[in-house]
Amino acid sequence: MQLSRGGHSVTLAGTSLVIFGGQDANRSLLNDLHILDLETMTWDEMGTLGVPPSPRSDHAAAVHAERYLLIFGR
Repeated sequence: MQLSRGGHSVTLAGTSLVIFGGQDANRSLLNDLHILDLETMTWDEMGTLGVPPSPRSDHAAAVHAERYLLIFGR
């Protein structure tokens, strides 16, 4: 993950942290998805299937069945 940000969500899924959205230093809203593998300490940027969630900050997120990322808030 190369971009500094705030207002993002961080959710634990197994041995990975899932980071979604937030805002960058210019306060532009983001809707990117990054995974930090806690075993290897390596980052991956992930895409979405279908229509991606709208960019947002100060939201909540939860992982269901270690497969689905649920995002709440505007």
